Amino acid sequence: YNSNMNKCRRYEERKIIILENHFEKFKQYKLPSIKSKEMRQHIINVIEKALNCGNIEHAI
Repeated sequence: YNSNMNKCRRYEERKIIILENHFEKFKQYKLPSIKSKEMRQHIINVIEKALNCGNIEHAI
């Protein structure tokens, strides 16, 4: 069980690194193709929450 938890954490950390490394390019090149302003903002909010997860500076 513990081994699976460690694998899951490493996988999650890799996903966050991918988001951090590519979020600005995504916002610049892909996000404008989404016609709905509400959907664009929703996507930004979700990604920013994921990037800030576990960061005490962003705790409410």
